[in-house]
Amino acid sequence: MGILTKILIILVALGVGAAMIAKFFFGKRGPARLSAEPMSAKPVADMKKCAVCGTYVAAAAPRCARADCPLDGARA
Repeated sequence: MGILTKILIILVALGVGAAMIAKFFFGKRGPARLSAEPMSAKPVADMKKCAVCGTYVAAAAPRCARADCPLDGARA
């Protein structure tokens, strides 16, 4: 075999190896595996600031275990 054939075989083997390594590390996060649902169609919760502790919680969230919780709903 000529030297050019050996170089070509080595380059093909390196390319296949690099493709396999890339698929192993990055294959699970590829665009083909993302949800087909557009981001705007996903449900979104309205948030409001708690008057007592200052954190933001979902507007429909139930009350927490604090005695002075200002949220509406049953205690958790």
